Amino acid sequence: MLMPQWYVKCAGFAANAKSLVGDGQIQMIPERQKHIWDHWLTEIEDWCVSRQLWWGHRIPVYCVKWSGVDELWVAAESAVAAAEKARGILPADKRKAVEGLQPDVKQDEDVLDTWFSSGLLPLTMFNQPNVLAPAGNGAGALSSVLETGQDILFFWVARMAMLCTHFAQTPPFSTVLLHPMVRDSQGRKMSKSLGNVINPLDVIHGASLKTLQQTLKNGYLTDKELKKSTKELQKLYPAGFQRFGADALRFTLLLYTQQTQQINMSLDNVKASYHFCNKLWNTFKFVHMHADKVDNPSLDSFARAISEGDLTVFDRALVSRLHGMLETCDRAMRAFKPA
Repeated sequence: MLMPQWYVKCAGFAANAKSLVGDGQIQMIPERQKHIWDHWLTEIEDWCVSRQLWWGHRIPVYCVKWSGVDELWVAAESAVAAAEKARGILPADKRKAVEGLQPDVKQDEDVLDTWFSSGLLPLTMFNQPNVLAPAGNGAGALSSVLETGQDILFFWVARMAMLCTHFAQTPPFSTVLLHPMVRDSQGRKMSKSLGNVINPLDVIHGASLKTLQQTLKNGYLTDKELKKSTKELQKLYPAGFQRFGADALRFTLLLYTQQTQQINMSLDNVKASYHFCNKLWNTFKFVHMHADKVDNPSLDSFARAISEGDLTVFDRALVSRLHGMLETCDRAMRAFKPA
């Protein structure tokens, strides 16, 4: 149904956000996303922020009307502020006619687009007077690193940059780290209607096929979609999900960061990571079991031996390897290469 909508002019917003990456105030990782950022913000159109929903931030737009005067629509912080703003833009003769009269003020029932509300996040979280110096005085970005999916680069990341530079005159973050979009093992986008959604909690704690199917029933699928997705779910995961734990899932996702465009999430890979993590745990238990047989195996005694130079050649070799590993990990994390 065609109906009135509220729009936000984006030309100025977009130019400011685009320049943040162009002049290096925001670092984009991987860099290949820069041209997508530039393309979207160069070709941007006005932003429709109206949504006819029952939840969300109410659009701060009011209809103000005096008897005998055409209604005026104004954006304001409150109904009182809207009435004063509307009175100020009336022609002089009509302003005099309504002097002393109270107008009828009604707020529009639409709510803001979800991405508009989400775009305010850096301002509501980090732009606090007791945390940072006043915005616009060279205080720097409001936060350091934003890590999110590359598929919402424009929907969320660009909106935060647009709104933050407008209201706080400073970047919302200094680095954007983008991971590929997570898809199923066949490369399809995860969707409840397809029955291929992988809930991280189900991977961590395990879930039977019956539990997975019940989750589908608790959703908002039509009978036709439910029948199709239930059949697909049984085909993909006939035995449900094994309990893999959080470490195996984290390690798998870190390995997936080596891919370029998308993460084809496979439980077989999670299972391989689970066995690897299990080997590390068994290695630790073996070393710990034998360390109890050594005199003074505590960290304090080992640190004292290092400071006093009382180490065997084998101790020195182990400490050297440990130091090299820590330096390698530190360099990798600083370069945002966790795997």
